[in-house]
Amino acid sequence: MRNDCINAVAQALGRPLKAIEAQKIEQRIREQKVLLANKDRAAYLGMSEAQRLQAAAKAAAEQIKADALKKQQRIGLTILANQRLSDYFERQPGAILDSIDRVLAPRFDGQDHIQSAETKYRAVFNEYTRSLSDAIDAFGPKLLGILQNDAAMVPVFRELRGTDTGNPEAKAFAGRLRETFEAMRNRFNNNGGMIGKLEDWAHPQTHSSYLIFKAGKAEWVDFIRPLLDRSRYTREDGMRMSDSELSEFLSHAYDSIVYDGALKRTPGQSRGSAARANRGREHRQLHFSGADAYLRYHARFAEKSLMATIVGHVNQMSRDIALIETFGPNPDLMFRTFLDKAEQEAAQAGTAPERIHKQRGFAERLYDEVAGNGMQPGNETLARWASAVRSYLNVRLGSAVITSFADDATAIVTARALNMSGTDYLLGQIKALGSDEARRQARALGFGLDTALFAIDRFGQENLVNGFAAKVSGAVIRASGLSFMTEARRQGFAAMMMHQLGDMVRRYDSLEKLDGGDHSLLLAKGITDADWQIWRQAKPEEWQGTPVLTARAILNVEAMPKPYNRPPISFRGRSWKKSAMPLSNPAPANAR
Repeated sequence: MRNDCINAVAQALGRPLKAIEAQKIEQRIREQKVLLANKDRAAYLGMSEAQRLQAAAKAAAEQIKADALKKQQRIGLTILANQRLSDYFERQPGAILDSIDRVLAPRFDGQDHIQSAETKYRAVFNEYTRSLSDAIDAFGPKLLGILQNDAAMVPVFRELRGTDTGNPEAKAFAGRLRETFEAMRNRFNNNGGMIGKLEDWAHPQTHSSYLIFKAGKAEWVDFIRPLLDRSRYTREDGMRMSDSELSEFLSHAYDSIVYDGALKRTPGQSRGSAARANRGREHRQLHFSGADAYLRYHARFAEKSLMATIVGHVNQMSRDIALIETFGPNPDLMFRTFLDKAEQEAAQAGTAPERIHKQRGFAERLYDEVAGNGMQPGNETLARWASAVRSYLNVRLGSAVITSFADDATAIVTARALNMSGTDYLLGQIKALGSDEARRQARALGFGLDTALFAIDRFGQENLVNGFAAKVSGAVIRASGLSFMTEARRQGFAAMMMHQLGDMVRRYDSLEKLDGGDHSLLLAKGITDADWQIWRQAKPEEWQGTPVLTARAILNVEAMPKPYNRPPISFRGRSWKKSAMPLSNPAPANAR
């Protein structure tokens, strides 16, 4: 049948197939037949076999065209990323090996001169979660985080599945989640990703390979089979799979989930490194018949709460977006390429082998941390119990809120070192401490989000041996007021900084006119004069009567460029090693 498939697709394309396009063409046709049957079963069953082949070939031809366009996009983005990173390392003093970790995470020594992937990740995460922040209080954990409040999230998941629950808060939250998921999918795809839009995809799904393996294949298959939408499981002839066929399909799915695809790999064959931009393109094969069916499955085989499932999805997508915007569509390969160059350069310069191995190992571990690549423990059972012990030991930190008052002194000293007012910081903290509305506004403006959201993602476990221990530990920290005080301090300091930056962009019409220390400080964060001009167009927002320059205000500027189109940093003769100086200085006579 392969020649028939090749001829049919070539006819639909209007040209002969290239050799690489002809590979696995029969599999493409089979997949398209199933998709066509799922889309309109009655129409598909009414077709002759020749008509089915023709329709599937046309769909496959469109897919080939889309793949070709995506390939061109990825080549262009890869070239831009390579050039951007090459330019950066050429500008940086010293060897590549001495600076490659700066691309991953900041060193805070004023010499980074780039926005790191880790900084970008946190910025992306805050950008897409600030509109969800007020829903955390309503739908998030209760009783100091011990109760994950899944009952409150049930109507949200039903609304996401298209069921009208009559709950206006759940409907509004579901609407914002849809917008967030779609915005992140589009941003990912615009940077070389390829996540298709499935009509029946409503929300992220999570399950635990540990719990699935613990149940066993037969029990898992028997449990999940009646929960699935049988219309989504179709044979090539358009007929639905029988019970035995679906069970066989699920048996293979079980093996893939539990053993991470090990049974599909050829022994001795390198696993390679698939582009991170392909993440999410895999066919999502567990199609549940509705919200209640998924909720039953989640309660049985998920480790995280429903809210943690949502936050975890946004968190991982934020990491992926940050990585492909920093390193291009295949960040793993791009990072390894520059790391190999750095090692080769260091070896040619006669650097001690021990130092090379140490720096390379550190960079590799840092990349895994920023990328969210889970490091598999040697003994999972021991790791789970050790995590539980650590959580119980954290209970002893209940009095840490007392010693945390020393943080205020540190913050005041930091503010004064930047020529900002320690009094303004304390006033901001008092505002955050004394008003629920102030804290809500701060989260909506994009600062003070990570305390609550990262806690949900980190401690959202339900079924692990250390799940309850983590909740007790978190509850003690929250009951002591430490989390509350930490969030207030962050919000107070962030408000002061954002107010100061807003005042500076109002008074100085170019980055060049800043004080030398301020200029160096912003350059160290990867800020260019093009960024500064966009900041000047932003309309400041208000927090408790104080004007602040927010990320949302900047993103609302119509002239915002694509992240990967930013011009290279020009140091304009400034000293890279100039120490951090005030963020607040009298404006020169020619400044507005």
